[in-house]
Amino acid sequence: MKSKSTKRSYIDDADIDPDSRLVAEAEAELLGLIHDEASPRHSLAKEEVVSRGINRLNDIRELLEEAERPDRRYPVIHIAGTSGKGSVATFVASICEAAGIRAGLHTTPYLQTPLEKLVCHGSMAKPNEFRELVDFIGKVHDKMRLRKPHYQPRYGSSWVAITLEFFRRKEVDLAILEAGAGGRFDLTNVVSPLITAVTSVGLDHIKTLGPTLRDIAWHKAGIFKRDVPALMLETSADIEDLLVGEGHRIGASVRVLREGRDYQARSSHEIEFLGKCIRRSYGYPQMLGTHQIRNAVIAMAIADEMALAGFPLSRSDVEQGIRNARAPGRLELMSESPAVYIDGAHNADKATALARTLGNLLGDRRLVLVLGVLGYKAVEEITAPLASLASRVVATEPNVFMKAAYPAQDLEKLASKYCRMVDCEPDPIKAVSIALDGLSGDDVVCVTGSVYLAGNVRSAWHPISRIIAEGNSWPNRHPPEVTNSMGTCG
Repeated sequence: MKSKSTKRSYIDDADIDPDSRLVAEAEAELLGLIHDEASPRHSLAKEEVVSRGINRLNDIRELLEEAERPDRRYPVIHIAGTSGKGSVATFVASICEAAGIRAGLHTTPYLQTPLEKLVCHGSMAKPNEFRELVDFIGKVHDKMRLRKPHYQPRYGSSWVAITLEFFRRKEVDLAILEAGAGGRFDLTNVVSPLITAVTSVGLDHIKTLGPTLRDIAWHKAGIFKRDVPALMLETSADIEDLLVGEGHRIGASVRVLREGRDYQARSSHEIEFLGKCIRRSYGYPQMLGTHQIRNAVIAMAIADEMALAGFPLSRSDVEQGIRNARAPGRLELMSESPAVYIDGAHNADKATALARTLGNLLGDRRLVLVLGVLGYKAVEEITAPLASLASRVVATEPNVFMKAAYPAQDLEKLASKYCRMVDCEPDPIKAVSIALDGLSGDDVVCVTGSVYLAGNVRSAWHPISRIIAEGNSWPNRHPPEVTNSMGTCG
């Protein structure tokens, strides 16, 4: 299994514009803090996971103390979950924007540019702000070395500190933090939140979180805090009992959202939500997929808790925020004829949800799947539901720093179990060109299997330099048509 050594190619481009070069050089400094592959090669015993986790949290607390605890300058909403947490965070940020609440949004990972992780009131950080933040964390590291000569800066903790400091500098009214893997020992789990939420529990990151759903649920419940509202959707009795039990054990106020009592999905695009403070509101999410109904429900419940805490939110703010929310790489339509979607379905739950949504979208149309997966993921569980829908699969490889892709040749063999026509092209952009070759305007292409793959391909429609220049993920209101050779992209 090969490991990618670079994440961005444009840093060496002589024609790069100054702002993009500034971002790329600062990004390279942060990537230089990565010394090991992101996922362990073998499953870890729970005792080792706990020991490592405690040490990680102690280390980042020390780092944040040296940075003068920027996270204590504003309230925080903390969101964990196997799937949906990025979408929920996006919905909440959109509600805040509609209400005029100055919110900072942290989602992870980023698809195309690190500025995606530094968003305030709908706008990304400017290149010079990112440069200043990287310089800031460098100075903090220098202070840490004076106290601890063997101190080794880490990529993940540096990013969390940078994000929290960015929110402090922007004087946010509220920060919305998406946890990374797990929750209990995630690097974001050092904040004192106003509200917490767990979106879902599924099998992912099992080498570190454990092999069972109960193991993973225990990690998610670790973000709950004493006397802090904790939100979750109803789920299986076993998992619900564990989450609620963990919450009650530490004195968290756990609110389980139940269909028929707290909300009603009136259609695939409409929700009626019955709140405590915002008594009744309706959501019309534009993000595709029935799973976005559940994500929107959690976001509406978070907004309800915010209103109870005194934030100036109205029913119309909630409805407008849910309606306007969008996130790059979440079943995002890039071209209409043929339809090209990109999605970051990188675990079994996400792949199953995507397959269900694609099944509803397709009708009689053909689906060509461009599939690329990271090597440490549950590759067959991702491949099976999606490749079974496709008339053709093009196996490829996401390109990401220090994370090994599942080899395209091996993925080709695996996909052949579920689809008769399978091709292999390791380069993501070339893979999309192959997928488009010979298609009619009624056919559908979906690029998925990894968030990083979605980011690799998305740049063909929304170039990184333009995203950086305009400070948002949609610099083109009307993306150009895509030819089979990708020649007109961008």
